[in-house]
Amino acid sequence: MPLLLPTRQSHVRADFDQLLAGARLEPDIRAEVDDMALLRLLALSGHGLALVPSIVVERELQSPQLRTLIRVPGLAERFYAITMARRFGNPLIEEVVASFRQKLKSFAALSTRGNTVPA
Repeated sequence: MPLLLPTRQSHVRADFDQLLAGARLEPDIRAEVDDMALLRLLALSGHGLALVPSIVVERELQSPQLRTLIRVPGLAERFYAITMARRFGNPLIEEVVASFRQKLKSFAALSTRGNTVPA
């Protein structure tokens, strides 16, 4: 079955390519797209098997339009929290970001020691 993939600049694509190389598979790549909405539309049109985060096709997965064939282990999409730069910051957002940064530091410290991360 032809594959519809994110472009090579995508982190998830780079990880997917490594998995394919490790398995010595040479897929039939039909399209490389940097727009997840377009990948979704190509899959809905029946042009092939798309590699997309579930959030992109969440609604379609709840209906008979699309189905998950496989969850590829070891692949994770990266998301970024961004906001417009302001002269005067929002105290609530600054508090959330500070808390998140602290949790990331704790996670990094625990993961380098091989421990599990508390919830």
